[in-house]
Amino acid sequence: LVAKYLGEEGRNHSLPLSVKAGFTLGNPMAFDSRNTHAIASPIIAQGIKIEILKVFRNLLPMMKLDRYYYRESIYGMLRAWSLADLDRAACKAFCRNDGNVFRIGYQDARDYWKDASSYRYVPFVSVPLLQLTSADDFLVQKSFQHRMYCNLCNPNVTVIETACGGHLGWRESTGNFADKVLVEFFTSVLKEDDAKTMNSHRRSRL
Repeated sequence: LVAKYLGEEGRNHSLPLSVKAGFTLGNPMAFDSRNTHAIASPIIAQGIKIEILKVFRNLLPMMKLDRYYYRESIYGMLRAWSLADLDRAACKAFCRNDGNVFRIGYQDARDYWKDASSYRYVPFVSVPLLQLTSADDFLVQKSFQHRMYCNLCNPNVTVIETACGGHLGWRESTGNFADKVLVEFFTSVLKEDDAKTMNSHRRSRL
């Protein structure tokens, strides 16, 4: 979300001046649920289905609709074994272009995955962006590595890859490594911004 936002606003030259930098943790760069780890995929899908069941009352109006594909799509979401199957069923339910109030703008799961990916926007990031990733992150590292060129073509983007940490698991005996990096990064950015502001004021006085 952070990388995509900075890239979209940078491309459109509409990034607010108050936004000085960005920081991402375990960004996959490219989403495609079909590539999710074979063990992680059903576990994540199960967690999402639990959340769906928690708000099941909100889905009841759709379940009562005469449209067969709505009922089947929601049942398909609850029956889905993998994360990719769940995404396909969700897009079938909510993305059909028939004027229904539930449509969210995607033609299918591939369209959703493409739009959710940040790799197309990272080259347009116009402020310092630090992406922290781990070499043993079984969920996103493969995808991140395949899109590394998007980071390399933008001098505003810095990548830190740790040897270990898994997916968002940078724990140390003295605290969270990611928290320390984040604080140091933003402190550095703000100091540089303050220095530029002071130099600008000095030049204007001269």
